Amino acid sequence: MKRSKQLAVSLFILVCVWVLTGSVQSSHEVFDKEVSSTPATNPKVVVKKSLSSAKLIHKVLTLTGHVEPYRMVTLRAETSGKVVSTSVERGQRVKVDQLLITLSMNDREAKLKQAKTALQQRKSDFIANKKLQNKGLRAKNTVLNHAALVTTAEAELAQIQEDILYTQIQAPFAGILDQRPLEVGDFVDRADKAAVLIDDSYVLINVQIPQHHLASIQQGQKVTARLITDVEVTGYVSYIASLANAETRSFTVEIQVPNPEQKSWLGLSSHVEFPLTQHSVHLISPALLNLDYQGELYVKTLGEGYRVDAYPVSIIRHETKGVWVSGLPEYVNLLVQGQGYYQKGEYLDNNLVQAVAVSEQGQEQSL
Repeated sequence: MKRSKQLAVSLFILVCVWVLTGSVQSSHEVFDKEVSSTPATNPKVVVKKSLSSAKLIHKVLTLTGHVEPYRMVTLRAETSGKVVSTSVERGQRVKVDQLLITLSMNDREAKLKQAKTALQQRKSDFIANKKLQNKGLRAKNTVLNHAALVTTAEAELAQIQEDILYTQIQAPFAGILDQRPLEVGDFVDRADKAAVLIDDSYVLINVQIPQHHLASIQQGQKVTARLITDVEVTGYVSYIASLANAETRSFTVEIQVPNPEQKSWLGLSSHVEFPLTQHSVHLISPALLNLDYQGELYVKTLGEGYRVDAYPVSIIRHETKGVWVSGLPEYVNLLVQGQGYYQKGEYLDNNLVQAVAVSEQGQEQSL
């Protein structure tokens, strides 16, 4: 009796293994084996189809970058002196040639007056000697010597006038006064740091391009970026480095973005999207994707005569509303419900097929 029970259990296990093995093998029959072309013998399960049309999109390379100023200069003193006034506070906007810092004149006014007087005297001496030369009373070399003295006096006057101009530190372009380390009473010498000015009429988004994608990036190429503040901006590639980074083997690329409203974007992180190759794709639900025994993705469709077809597909891009896949015909009826009951090659009863509408998509989209 005990032996008969063991035999029964063994037979039960063998039957279960046989049933499970047959089910697994049948699920793998997708592309290599087709079922009979006769109508499906499966239970009469209603399926739903949806007509989908292909759209042209670009596969994109998404990289993380950061926003930098279009121009940033450090203004340095070109003469020495004490700071007597500051006209602009840090963070304020300035116009081109606007006065930022004024240095003391010291003895520059006296030197200016002296230089003007000396020049006037030199010119007078030159004119007098020139007249005497015309009368034969002065040698030519004497006149040339007085002409040289006039030139020297003119240079000395120009030098003091330029030094006086340097006492007023002005903005070379419109922008933001980011730094101003000087205060009234500070003494500065030539080449000392006076201010830092930023031009944010444009901004630059700096990214690192992997070397295997460099050939896809072109000077002047239009690029879209989304800042960390969820603001989307559009610019163009303004600079591509000629030499790769020695450690990362990536290339620095800058995207110039207009900022006419002077938004506070500097220093923000951003995701930059570079359009690469163009594809004809369909937007589908991830639930419509199937996996064959080789690990490849495919989608079931309804062809002529209500025949179930299967197309291998590739995912081009993921989105919250679905996935963009390539590999399908331009117009195709997707099996959106009940597809699991039918295999490639089976013919469905037209009474079991229901058409459902889908939302219209644009004819061309750029990711």
